[in-house]
Amino acid sequence: MTSARFTNKPRLAALLSILGVLSVLFAVVLGISLHYQENNLRQETLSRLNADFSMIDYAVRDQLLKRNYKNTEDFLETWARSSPAVTRMKGLAPNGFEIAGFEGHPTTGETKTVAHRVVHDGRVLLTLDVEIDLGQASARMREFKRLLIILYPLVVGSLGWFLWEVVRRSAIVPMEFAQSELQRYHEHLEQTILDRTHELEREVEQHAQADRKVQQLAYFDQFTGMLNETGYIERLRDCLEHDCSGLVATIELGGIGDIIGTFGLEASELIIYETGTRLSKSLNETSILARVGQRQFKVLYVPDRNEDFSQLEGVAYRLFHTVQEPFDLMGADVYVNVFMGVSHINVETSTVKHLLTEMEIALHESLQSPSSNVVFFRNSIQERMMRSTQIVSWLHVAIERGVFKLFYQPQIDFKSGAIIGCEALIRWPANDENWISPAEFIPIAEKAGLIEDITVWTVGEACRAGASWARDHDLKLRIGINISAHEMASPDFLIYVDKFITETRIDPAQVEFEITETALMQDIGVATQNLIKIRDMGASVAIDDFGTGQASLAYLKSFPIDRLKIDQSFVRGAPGNATDQAIITSVVKLAHSLDLSVIAEGAEELEHMRLLKDLECDEVQGYFIGRPMPEREFLEFCKTYTFTMA
Repeated sequence: MTSARFTNKPRLAALLSILGVLSVLFAVVLGISLHYQENNLRQETLSRLNADFSMIDYAVRDQLLKRNYKNTEDFLETWARSSPAVTRMKGLAPNGFEIAGFEGHPTTGETKTVAHRVVHDGRVLLTLDVEIDLGQASARMREFKRLLIILYPLVVGSLGWFLWEVVRRSAIVPMEFAQSELQRYHEHLEQTILDRTHELEREVEQHAQADRKVQQLAYFDQFTGMLNETGYIERLRDCLEHDCSGLVATIELGGIGDIIGTFGLEASELIIYETGTRLSKSLNETSILARVGQRQFKVLYVPDRNEDFSQLEGVAYRLFHTVQEPFDLMGADVYVNVFMGVSHINVETSTVKHLLTEMEIALHESLQSPSSNVVFFRNSIQERMMRSTQIVSWLHVAIERGVFKLFYQPQIDFKSGAIIGCEALIRWPANDENWISPAEFIPIAEKAGLIEDITVWTVGEACRAGASWARDHDLKLRIGINISAHEMASPDFLIYVDKFITETRIDPAQVEFEITETALMQDIGVATQNLIKIRDMGASVAIDDFGTGQASLAYLKSFPIDRLKIDQSFVRGAPGNATDQAIITSVVKLAHSLDLSVIAEGAEELEHMRLLKDLECDEVQGYFIGRPMPEREFLEFCKTYTFTMA
């Protein structure tokens, strides 16, 4: 009931308020209308009075002149009775004379008094005060006032009722309505909080998912799901902070390119995934495995409590053999080359940077080593690499300044005992007291891409020397020049050979290129073509260090070569070793059967000379005859040398 009363009373108050407002508007409109009517009435009365006075002006003038009236008073009384607008006349002059004119002045009040003076010859003959009755307009105004008195309580009451209801409604709220409003607001607030909570939960989850995705991208390999290099380094750092022991290893897979060419890209992906699976199964729970490159894995092996530190080397080899096992691809067993660099963790001195460096050094040694695919880091390996880096730096300076020198080691013919040639051997005087061996810097130059510059200098210097000996000393000797496998496959090799032969005007028959078996077998087609072109120039070809490489006898007969050089490793032990003697004998017979000559290296003792002569070697070279010598010393040696085996 309270709620119903509360809802109906505002409607009644609103209705009364509307009626009050309409009443006020009606009163205002009525008042304005009565005001205009009063003004119009007053104007009409004054106009009529002015008209009457105009008539008086002419009437008085006419009647006084005609003297139709007894006197002026008689006329005015007659006129006053005939004019409805004139109610009272005062101050009539007793004398009547000629009227010159009149003046009128309205006054204020419920009546309007108009004063007129009759003036003749400058004298006021008559003063007439006329009061105009405005009672009709005053009556209407009184009616309007009475109406306002009636409407005023209604208007004020309606407005008061409206204001009272507004105040009552805002000040006295029914309890039921207050409770319902509070309940509705409470429910709305709860729903708002719930919705915002869900939104915040979704935002938190989105941020968490983004963080997990960033974490996944930053620390995990997307293909295998294992740790990546960044994740591995973080775990390794954490391990070292807790003074863990063990080993770290880098494992690299080789030969994947050939597998992709044979089985497709999916095969390489299968091998990578399978390798990760094998390594994971081979590690304990405390160890870490990461994929750090396209074909590379890193291991942090932390031994269990019951494991001995001396067993870690066996762990490394177990991991190696696990990866080395064949992979099943389309029913075929496929093998990959596995290279492994290992370093032990020293609890006192090891850091993340040092361990990563040691792993890479050991892996590099494994990739370069022809004998061992598992290499444990040693300080000597790092020292050798530092030495190699230093030599590369020195080589650049040496090539630029041309500090190399050629030494010549004589070669003799067993039958005649005469010097028939020499081998040009490069020497590098790093300083006055230190010479760097070709056995050390030539392999480094090949890896550093500097061997071509060295070979170009060697060929040019040898051609110049040979031409000079023939021209100036009447000494026409064959000069053997060593050519690397890289230069043998270079398209520029034959170009600069032909250039130097032409420029120095050396007899091409004086030039012999010594090539190893390895250089021949790297690309048989290219090697064969280059050898043919060398022979076409008039130069000769010898296979150096024969028997130590991988030349096939089937290919040997098709190579355009002139001479085989027996490696000194077979010669030095030959006098007391039947096997070495058998090898030398076989090489000599093979060469002679192919119409090739044989020259043996490493003859340092007289017994070497006698054995090689008995085994029918054609030529010999070694310290027994002469060491490598500078050019001037070599020329003097050639002039005074006499062959003897006494």
